Amino acid sequence: MTWLAYDQALIDGIARRLGLRDPNKAAVCAVIERIAADEFHEVVCNLATGVGKTYVMAALVDYLAGHGVRNVLIVTPGKTIQDKTIANFTPGSRKQVPGMDAVPYLVTPENIRTGRTAEALGDPASLKLFVFNVQQLTGPSSKGSRRSGTPDEFTGTDLHSYLRNAGNLVIIADEHHVYRSQARQFSAAVRGLQPRALVGLTATPDQADEAKIVFRYTLGDAIADK
Repeated sequence: MTWLAYDQALIDGIARRLGLRDPNKAAVCAVIERIAADEFHEVVCNLATGVGKTYVMAALVDYLAGHGVRNVLIVTPGKTIQDKTIANFTPGSRKQVPGMDAVPYLVTPENIRTGRTAEALGDPASLKLFVFNVQQLTGPSSKGSRRSGTPDEFTGTDLHSYLRNAGNLVIIADEHHVYRSQARQFSAAVRGLQPRALVGLTATPDQADEAKIVFRYTLGDAIADK
């Protein structure tokens, strides 16, 4: 049984629109094929720095949107990458990834407590793309999680509870290896949300995650491909 169909035609279309290089398209194929099974999967793509990890992320969001997924969370290791990721998905930004069919509503630490965000969260047809770091996502029991664990006046719920109850939530963890040193916090903040799938992207996977790697494109591969 599957919860997410593997659709090669859709992947091909996304690859054309986004101008994906062959390794990036292959990474998307590998991820979708693995997470489509009707059970939780945590997978990792080992992608060399500078080969288009952001485009893989955008392609995954576009694919998931095309198959009805309406809640995607991108976890970033810090503010610099968080700001860059927000720009990558902000319409009109000079850093926006071009060619996406989906136009997600971005939910960020800056707009989480607004009426417009509450309206998007209340609309099951709206594609929501959350961009947060681990510290901002830690569950309500954590001392540092008051913002994500406090009910919002507009929605009547908190971010952590919304994500945990969203259904078919997919999490993309950028710089996945970073969270190995924060294993307990990462599990509480991310795995505790009970996502349908967790996709890690990193150029330097932790050895402990070797079994989770579904695609590998190293710096040596990139150099060989010029």
